[in-house]
Amino acid sequence: AQPLIEEIQNLQFGKLAISANDTVSRFSYSKNGNNISIDGNFIPISSGLPGIFRFSGFPPNTRLDVSLDNTTLTAETVGVTEDLSVDSYDFPQVTTDSLGNVELSLGARLGTTGNGNTYEDYVYSGTTFLRVEYWQPDANAYVSNSEVIALEAELSSALTISQEQQ
Repeated sequence: AQPLIEEIQNLQFGKLAISANDTVSRFSYSKNGNNISIDGNFIPISSGLPGIFRFSGFPPNTRLDVSLDNTTLTAETVGVTEDLSVDSYDFPQVTTDSLGNVELSLGARLGTTGNGNTYEDYVYSGTTFLRVEYWQPDANAYVSNSEVIALEAELSSALTISQEQQ
């Protein structure tokens, strides 16, 4: 079977607010979704989801070397807004099972520009390449596969508070 990389769930950082963009701020979301690290002015509003990818059709019991490109997320709007950077991907070392299959959970770090400009309340999205290199015994060589994957974050700095009970 031809090796296949299937995106089960794209990496979603959740809904965040940015209180100021006067310094570079970082929001790290772990591969399992329960370890969040904030350095700077990010404020989490709602939880995100780690990326989940299924690899199938690879050689059995083989270590897969995974790499991803740093990228940017842009607002899904017609106006000009600041971009968010994505880097420092978090994922485990993966080895295929006896059938040549394995799942990968993915986290990453989100960053602001720190240039003083404001971020608008929108969904920010982007893509990057997920590359897999592995030893292919039949070819007696290293082989590479890649897939374009999606990343997403939502910014919402305008909050509404309503009184439910006096």
